[in-house]
Amino acid sequence: MKTRLIACETPVTRLKSVEALLENPFKIFCKHDELTGFLTSGNKIRKLEYLLHDAMKKGADTILTCGGIQSNHCRATAIAARQFGLDPVL
Repeated sequence: MKTRLIACETPVTRLKSVEALLENPFKIFCKHDELTGFLTSGNKIRKLEYLLHDAMKKGADTILTCGGIQSNHCRATAIAARQFGLDPVL
């Protein structure tokens, strides 16, 4: 189970020009997670949907995480935690 953070499905685009440039027999696609509709973007939001669901199911009121001074993971965790009434500790 997961907590819904992403507003909609994000598009997938085939990168035909990259395929041609690489002269490769495989199809190459790009998933546009920058279009999640969340305040921060990327795959971190997808991971947090599951982690926050688990924390809330267990009755947590605080989310603890760590990262570098400009960590996108920390930023996303803090924003998502607040959306669900959890206190983020970075």
